[in-house]
Amino acid sequence: MLDNEEIIDFIENYGECEYLDFKIKEYDKHSFNELLKDIMAFANAHNENDKYIIIGVKKLTNGDIQFNDIDNITDDAVYQDFITQYMEKNIIFNYLPFNYNGHKLAVFKISKDNYSNRPFLLKKDYIKDGKVVFRSGEGRIRHGSSTSPLNSKDYEKIFNSNKQICKLSIKTFKDNSIFTNLSYDNFDNEYDGITDNLQLEIKELLTIINNTTLDMVTPALENAIKIPHSFLSEKEIGKVSIDENIIEHIKLYCEKFSYTLNDNFFDIGNLKEFEKINFSNGSLPYTHKYTKGTSIEKEKYSNIIKLHDLILKFIYLKNYLDNLIGLNFFRFILCNEGSAPDEDIEVSLLFPKGILANTDNFINESRQSADFSKKMFNKWFDLKRQPNIDTYNETEFNFNIDETYYDSVLFRKYKKSQEDMQEELKDIINDYITNDIFCYDIIKSDEFDIIRYSQNKLMHNTNCFFPSVIVLKEIPTELNYEIKSKNMEKILKGKICL
Repeated sequence: MLDNEEIIDFIENYGECEYLDFKIKEYDKHSFNELLKDIMAFANAHNENDKYIIIGVKKLTNGDIQFNDIDNITDDAVYQDFITQYMEKNIIFNYLPFNYNGHKLAVFKISKDNYSNRPFLLKKDYIKDGKVVFRSGEGRIRHGSSTSPLNSKDYEKIFNSNKQICKLSIKTFKDNSIFTNLSYDNFDNEYDGITDNLQLEIKELLTIINNTTLDMVTPALENAIKIPHSFLSEKEIGKVSIDENIIEHIKLYCEKFSYTLNDNFFDIGNLKEFEKINFSNGSLPYTHKYTKGTSIEKEKYSNIIKLHDLILKFIYLKNYLDNLIGLNFFRFILCNEGSAPDEDIEVSLLFPKGILANTDNFINESRQSADFSKKMFNKWFDLKRQPNIDTYNETEFNFNIDETYYDSVLFRKYKKSQEDMQEELKDIINDYITNDIFCYDIIKSDEFDIIRYSQNKLMHNTNCFFPSVIVLKEIPTELNYEIKSKNMEKILKGKICL
């Protein structure tokens, strides 16, 4: 990616130097020798920053700027393939379009990541018009605004810089990109529609139940002949009644959101509950419970239970989301931009006191919102391996709790109650939050809350995610860090800013 303001500043205020060049037109097949020389020279330069070649611009001696629009920009892959053919090691660069005041320009960005991988030398001769222009093993380097062959002093300076075998730093990750500043995500406005959609479902179901009339009800069975249960496999338990807690929850919800219930809203006619003892292939008998009544009675009762479940889900989700609003998620990366691996690394992040979030924000005690928790954790806390970023523990993230598992296993197989299931779910989620998300050692000082973790090894030119996302209640303007390692004589003290 290009920093637009930086490129504009280069065009308007800078001349050619060891990290900047201007070309009035694109490199074509007749000038590929110049492309090879320039890309190689910038990659070998002693400047540690990114280098740029701006195409379509010429700086005149009187200070004026001449522009040449690039109407059909050459594909980046054409230049990449050509350079790769001739270089011993891969040079990291990109060729990108750039618009300046209506002028169609283009920019080569030669990455600063090349610095620790120097020198870059040719792996074969470059021949043009039957003549050898560059020979295998040669290299070019940018000095000021000119380019020259690598000499012994250049090699000595490069090798001395590479003696600093490890170069550790901390960066952040967002939207598939690595940033040197404090980049982050947050929950604000992310899930605004979830509770709104639930309320629409609740309103629709309330309307259906309100409009349900029991035109025909099941005849009362009080005068029916009672046959002792010992002679039958079926037993009448009694008239179905709606739990008082369900009635209270529905009424409270309707009162809060100004919805009027009909007088017969909870009337389910003469719906009866029965149980039947089933015998199958000589196995032990088991009891099956079911209801008898008209289809309207059964449907209304089912809708009331479904309504209550939706209301509970709304309440749990609303409370849960309220705890998440305002939290900020930082995906930190430990980077080794040096030329050799480093080991026994200890990283400390120094946060202003009181801004670290804790497990209280994430505790979820309900089955109704368990599936949401799973989706939320997978979205926000999944630090998957990226093309240029390793994962901390080389394992895939998989937080796999869902309602189906608890309904089928805990209720059916182990016959656990709703309360037991919720307690078990709470324990599993809390255990995951404690051990997998909030997994860092936290050291408290008078001024800071310090997060600390260790990494056994980090290869050269390698980036690696921290063990987990770090969640903050407030966004700091800057964050100090300290890094100790086997190959660094002193503690590295650095800062990453917003």
